[in-house]
Amino acid sequence: MDEPDSCNCTDIDRIWLLIIPAVGFKDYCFKRSLWVFHFGGASCNNCDIEILDCLTPRHDLERFGILLVGSIRHADVLLVNGVINRHDKERLLEIYRQAPRPILVVAVGACGCTGGMFTESYTFEGPVDKLIPVDAYIPGCPPKPEAIIAGIIKLVNKNGKEEMKKGAIEINPVIGQTRGPDINIIREKFGSGILEVAVKNERRIVISIDSALLPEIAEHLYRTENYRFIIASALHTKRGFEIHYHFSKDTAGLILNLHVILDNNKPEIESLSNIFNASNWIEREMHELFGINFLNHPNQEKLISEGNWAEGIYPMKKTFTDTDE
Repeated sequence: MDEPDSCNCTDIDRIWLLIIPAVGFKDYCFKRSLWVFHFGGASCNNCDIEILDCLTPRHDLERFGILLVGSIRHADVLLVNGVINRHDKERLLEIYRQAPRPILVVAVGACGCTGGMFTESYTFEGPVDKLIPVDAYIPGCPPKPEAIIAGIIKLVNKNGKEEMKKGAIEINPVIGQTRGPDINIIREKFGSGILEVAVKNERRIVISIDSALLPEIAEHLYRTENYRFIIASALHTKRGFEIHYHFSKDTAGLILNLHVILDNNKPEIESLSNIFNASNWIEREMHELFGINFLNHPNQEKLISEGNWAEGIYPMKKTFTDTDE
């Protein structure tokens, strides 16, 4: 039997002669040896968990030559997630100044891309691209590991390191520029059900609505306007039980809140869990903490307490007097 041909220097030279003129030596190495530095802002840690999940054997980020490093001075990519608050701002700017050039910046998650539901917080200093240039956006709350990996790979494959110097890479150029929903169409469609429209800033709109129209308006935003349900949050004020349903238009970097006020004596509203599976658990949480009844919810069992407080006791429900403001 003849011995198989062995790979010799001539073969290797022939391979490099084909590769180097086509993509350039630096670009070829860059695309196959990305070192990533992860900066976590004031996040809930969901995005952090998904980023770390990219390193597990199941997703095996290193098969693409991508390695997580502990110093920005060794990095090719700066991965940023979470809300950037006052404390984070200076640290992010300092890290960006220390980064070798050129450096790719990737904003991960709804908070990194737009600020998410925290855009009106008194400590909010803006989404990542307000502070430093961003080359790619990977939206989601949180984005899946597959999305994070795909975003980085697409960004790198779009252009090489030489093109980065020209600022040519922009995977999602419409973030923060595309207009929001056509308010006039929404007003015409839902009429008196639209109680108030407040434009908080260029990225966020709050629409106060009649609670009876919530499912219909939410489905319109999802089916027609391409908004994605993120989460809901509640508070108890003297006006009643207020719920903000947070929606995100990831391709435009916009946040839209549907705001409802429920009666103090009988707080109930139609569940959105039949439209968005993600609303199931947060409605259970609001039911348990505030006593809000979500009609047609498939299962309003306790989510947090597991019997640690008495039946009919709602920790976040307040008692107001006539002197309360």
